[in-house]
Amino acid sequence: MYYLTFFDPVNKMRLFCGFFLLAIFYSTSLGSFEKVIIWGHKLHSHTHSYVHKGFYDAFKYLGYPTYWFDQKDDVSLFDFSNALFLTEGQIDQTIPLKKDSIYVTLNCNSEKHKELKQICLQVYTDSILSLPDITKVEPFIYFDLADKTLFMPWATNLLPFQIEAIQQDLPNIKKRKAAHWVGTIGEGLFGNRTELDLFDGKIVYNPDPYQLFYDAQKRLETITLEEIHELMNLVKTKHTYLNRIQTLCDFLKLLYPETQVHQLDPYKKLLEWGTYEGQDWSSLPILPKSRYDTFRFAFEHLKATEGKVIVELGTSRSFCHGGLVGCNSDDPIHWSPKEPKNWDWGAGFFTRMAALALADVFPLIYTVDISRAHIERCKIMTKDFSHLICYQINDSVDFLREYPISQGIDLLYLDTGDITPIEPSALLQLEEAKIIVERDLISEKGFILIDDVKNRTPRKFGDLSDLGKSKYSLPFLLSHGFEIVMNEYQVILRKCH
Repeated sequence: MYYLTFFDPVNKMRLFCGFFLLAIFYSTSLGSFEKVIIWGHKLHSHTHSYVHKGFYDAFKYLGYPTYWFDQKDDVSLFDFSNALFLTEGQIDQTIPLKKDSIYVTLNCNSEKHKELKQICLQVYTDSILSLPDITKVEPFIYFDLADKTLFMPWATNLLPFQIEAIQQDLPNIKKRKAAHWVGTIGEGLFGNRTELDLFDGKIVYNPDPYQLFYDAQKRLETITLEEIHELMNLVKTKHTYLNRIQTLCDFLKLLYPETQVHQLDPYKKLLEWGTYEGQDWSSLPILPKSRYDTFRFAFEHLKATEGKVIVELGTSRSFCHGGLVGCNSDDPIHWSPKEPKNWDWGAGFFTRMAALALADVFPLIYTVDISRAHIERCKIMTKDFSHLICYQINDSVDFLREYPISQGIDLLYLDTGDITPIEPSALLQLEEAKIIVERDLISEKGFILIDDVKNRTPRKFGDLSDLGKSKYSLPFLLSHGFEIVMNEYQVILRKCH
């Protein structure tokens, strides 16, 4: 079977006029592991290596420390505990075996995995429809709970933001005449031709490769840019590695409920450290929960209510925390994306945490700051999530006054101003709160998340309100139609119902 594609001059653009399949053999849930291990074929060494590369990129995108090894690597000093392994039967001979880890395996017939937490992944073919104990999840995705096996079709190795970038550039692509064979469609017991049904007859298909050329040529004469975008949107929303990761996440939840946690968990200890470090908590009877807990609650609520719009007043502004040289510097040499321990956890790092935790639902995040330097730093620190973020150099009050009421805000994060001196920041936040109420900017199911409410620093300078920057805004909001949902280091509010 042949498919026709057109490539841009540097061979990076892939616009398929026929159906394309890129092998994805295994994925994982976002679970209670600290790292992801791709124990597989190195890039270009085997067909499966492109699958491994796809998963590697996807897990890195989701924020997990992700490593790629095979049996030739010296891993004698590497800590493989509490990991998620993805492997394939031709290369798993020397894979480390850990009882505290999870193994997602493809065609691994060895008995060695059976005593471990294991998910068997198999490629969907029509043959599985005759199996007696399978359960349908969605079209062409099934599982067999007793055998711990998940059957899935392939997906694209492009991430959604990469597809969006291609869509934007489509009008400028210079097409050239070229035909490329990129995959096989077949009939029968082990066939997969029925998967073309996912595209509602909009894919050019013919079992005769000679006739396919002429069919595709004819279709190219009439296909519109809108029709191409429609097909790309279907792939972007339904058939990326992120979709397959979510499917496996759901299956792991059935098999091993104890493994299910949150995307923020790799940063839990750092978020707690940034909340509590260097503060005197002796005046409070109970230690409040950290930013980790309120972030997680707010993000899960946004997903559950299908919220879309997040507004952050006061952006993430430092490449590193205050204990390091380079704090609040403009020099990007101080940004270490692979060293989370260096990040500015004392400030919470909301911009990146929100984008990372919610990337799979594609939120629209406005991050607002009056300082151009702060916004430029934030752009560097969130470059890999820039497709989700609208960076705004603006005064927070002006932004709220000009914000379109019809769009609403599903999650508002209040963090403008410094913790000392407290008075100017508290008065600014009160002005923000008044505009929020006056213009009714929060959606019906929306949250307001206020940072640093129980920060202890203001007490050192004589402020005993114990409400931080919110000492005026919080009472105002509570007396104007809002109620507290969580009252911890941060406070979450919603409209009274």
